[in-house]
Amino acid sequence: MGKYERKKPRRSRKGIFPVLVLIGLLALLPLFLRFGGHEPEKPEPETQSTVPTRETPPADSAGETQPPEALRETLPSFVSGEAVSFPLALEGGDLMLESLFPFEGFNPDCGNLEGSKIAAVLIRNTSERYLESATVQLVLGDGSRIVFSISDLPAGKEMLAFSVDNTELEDAYHCVAAEAEAVFADIRVPEGIAVSADGLTVTVTNESQAEITQIDVFCHGTFGTGYYGGVTYVYTIEKLEPGESVSTQVTECLLGLVDVARIVIN
Repeated sequence: MGKYERKKPRRSRKGIFPVLVLIGLLALLPLFLRFGGHEPEKPEPETQSTVPTRETPPADSAGETQPPEALRETLPSFVSGEAVSFPLALEGGDLMLESLFPFEGFNPDCGNLEGSKIAAVLIRNTSERYLESATVQLVLGDGSRIVFSISDLPAGKEMLAFSVDNTELEDAYHCVAAEAEAVFADIRVPEGIAVSADGLTVTVTNESQAEITQIDVFCHGTFGTGYYGGVTYVYTIEKLEPGESVSTQVTECLLGLVDVARIVIN
């Protein structure tokens, strides 16, 4: 006998399938009528932006936006006014400020300190009296002040004076104001005294017939036809017999030349 396998009987489904389709269509009809045959759109979920927002800087009273305080720069304050022109008359015309300029070299008005742009002025005594002392202040456009100290300037003489604290001029400087306080005096040249200068050597001679004591000699270094520096070097001779001469080396004069501005007998 041959081997065989028993099969299950198959049932026919020809009459059942159309009925099932009809029932399914009837069940879906309400959905088609509600949504018009389209699937409803689902609302997108709200998401939080990960891009940081910038805070708008506050506006000033004029409506202009100001930068945050941390970003603001402190700008220098400037003095209003136009730059003055040189030469400039001071003390009612008794002093003439010829020019302001940067100077490279040694500053005798500040302990001989050296600089490359030292503020310097050329000033002239245009009065008919002796200038004992003067303080000149110049105001620059940035509000800063430069001070010059001047002493022992005879009538008609000019002097190259320097900043007393070795202030240097910036490249774009301009002067907007100037002021001065000066002391003038009528000086009488003492009789019986002769003075000569040669290089750094000053020689004083008593040409009178009497002994002279306590002779103060006021000296300046020279620069061309004027004085170099506002500082004065004073030397005192204790006593001179009639006809006697005394020589002194004024070693403070940096340029190797000296001139006597005044002699005082106490």
